[in-house]
Amino acid sequence: MGHSTVLKNPSATPKVCVLVYNNFLHDSRVKREAETLIEAGYQVTVLALLDDKTARREERDGLRIIRVHAIPWYKRLLIWLLDWRGKSHSKYKGLTASSAEPLHTSTSNGALISGGKLYSLIGCLAPKRFITLLMHFHRQHSFFSFYCQAYRATAGEKYDIYHAHDLNTLPGAFLAARRDSAKLVYDSHELYVDRNKVEPSSRAWKSLLGRLEAFLARRADVVLTVNEALAEELARRYVIPRPCVVMNTPVRSEWGGLLPMSHSLLRNELGIPLEVRLLIYVGRITFNRGLEELVLSLKHLEDCCLVCMGSGIETYKRGLLDLAERTGVADRFFFFGPVPPEEVIHFAAGADLGVAPIANACLSYYYCSPNKLFEYMHAGLPIIASAFPELKKVVLEHGIGLTFDPSNPQDIARAARRILDDPEGMERMRENALKASSLYNWENESRKLLQIYAALQNSA
Repeated sequence: MGHSTVLKNPSATPKVCVLVYNNFLHDSRVKREAETLIEAGYQVTVLALLDDKTARREERDGLRIIRVHAIPWYKRLLIWLLDWRGKSHSKYKGLTASSAEPLHTSTSNGALISGGKLYSLIGCLAPKRFITLLMHFHRQHSFFSFYCQAYRATAGEKYDIYHAHDLNTLPGAFLAARRDSAKLVYDSHELYVDRNKVEPSSRAWKSLLGRLEAFLARRADVVLTVNEALAEELARRYVIPRPCVVMNTPVRSEWGGLLPMSHSLLRNELGIPLEVRLLIYVGRITFNRGLEELVLSLKHLEDCCLVCMGSGIETYKRGLLDLAERTGVADRFFFFGPVPPEEVIHFAAGADLGVAPIANACLSYYYCSPNKLFEYMHAGLPIIASAFPELKKVVLEHGIGLTFDPSNPQDIARAARRILDDPEGMERMRENALKASSLYNWENESRKLLQIYAALQNSA
């Protein structure tokens, strides 16, 4: 497996370049891995996406961060046309930055143009069919631009190891590793070809992506993933040695005991009385996370309220609020946060029950073991979760909760009620959760990562 490159100077401090296709503000796995490597003496640079919330370069506790734009060629053409036509032209008046846009671009004369407004110029400059074709492949053009930018940004740095997070960064890391005769690590967080999407990919596109992932995974020196089920599936699907497993677990909780409800940060912030049972969902507030069914389950849990803690798209959150209104549970449904990753467990610990209602929307979700599962565990919470393989393995084998059918609100309520109506069993589950946290924590998983890197350095 992998190519025959070796570290250029094993006696020197190894230089690692980590590639991630986000702005690296809230990616806890990438952050934990980078910090672990730095503590072990590696020089680590994270190459991430630049947007209007981030700086192009940062130094943070020994970690160097470089961010690059992923701007498709046709967007660059529009910027050039804007400069050429001039800011004063009537078609371009009023084009200024919008805080609602995810990406902003500067023209050569310094004008800051929001992504959506810049694309509106295409209507003036290109035929409609051409526009449709460009937008259909916009994401692929953006990835290609990121690879080009990453290739240029790493030229001359002579990294020893390139660590690619997910398939959307792997081609760029592969090209740079080949150029520099460096080692390549592929860190697959999920089944990327079968991930959650608003519009499912066609069979042809999934087949093409699968062939690309197989080609690159077979040429990586190490493949990592986040649980045993995904490791088995990746090995079977791409005919590669079984990937190493480094789970997505939090750093072990400092207090090492149960938090008294009277000290619940979440209850205090939201004004929820102690006698009201509190269910918490932690994570991204978005589609196919089972949140609609979770809201509907409140109809069968009259003495409970639900808090969704995390970030999400406002239109989607409004849709959940509308659903809660129609169901008659709006007074028992709250949004909170997001809170910094290091504070998630402290806030979650004040709830009675942690919920992981992942929908069976794609194979990647079916095999998932999400962060929230381990965050609930570290907070000492009993857990109810979707009856999927990895979730059942953790929740049932360690006696920390129950599972349910995520498509059935009544079954979600049944699982919650069985725990909430059994105080002794609930206390046992809370204690079991804290015991399990001694197994599922980053202190243990980081040792696996360092062993993998040590073997990588010593391999010929």
